[in-house]
Amino acid sequence: MHLWLDYWSTKPDIVRSRIAMISGSSDRIHARKTHVQRITRDVMFDFFATNHLQSFVDARYNYGLFSNEQMLAAASFSAGRNFNRNNIKGRSFELVRYANVLHHRVAGGLSKLITRFIKETNPDDIMTYADLDWASGKGYKALNFKQTDVTPTQSFWIHPNEMIRYYPHRLPVKLTNEYRKQKIFTNIDDFLKDRGYVKIYNAGNLKYLFLRGY
Repeated sequence: MHLWLDYWSTKPDIVRSRIAMISGSSDRIHARKTHVQRITRDVMFDFFATNHLQSFVDARYNYGLFSNEQMLAAASFSAGRNFNRNNIKGRSFELVRYANVLHHRVAGGLSKLITRFIKETNPDDIMTYADLDWASGKGYKALNFKQTDVTPTQSFWIHPNEMIRYYPHRLPVKLTNEYRKQKIFTNIDDFLKDRGYVKIYNAGNLKYLFLRGY
């Protein structure tokens, strides 16, 4: 587990919840005591902003796992993409996000959400990633996902006073404009370091694929 200072400073409740889950001290709920229902984009955004370290991203299909009226877990999936793999045509989807509500673990929750997604969309495969800063991927293996790749580490720029991560290709417009106007630094890395930014690297990801029918 890699515990980053920016996450600890800005999302301490989520970090504590992840540590509790890894250590086995989170509250356990069985998925058979829950039911699945589709949720709106706004509900999905709010849930992942509160319960997922990487917050939310847009997705086409969003599902929540409920006990009575309380949402205990959620999963979001991308729109389908056509592929031709080894002369076999099909349609692939990505499991974009999954999270339990803070300090809880729904045993069998992800499996139940994926089963509902498959029933509604009939995908040929589902792709996803395991964040190596936090995960070993064994949970996906238990669901019959197969590891297909290891992605390289990803760099970010972060200022200690802001604690906001920026991808190199998604720097704030104000910052890139300042770089273009100045005449001192010939590359943006030196410019950012002079402005107090620090370059960090995550541990990369494991890529997994769930295959159906081939």
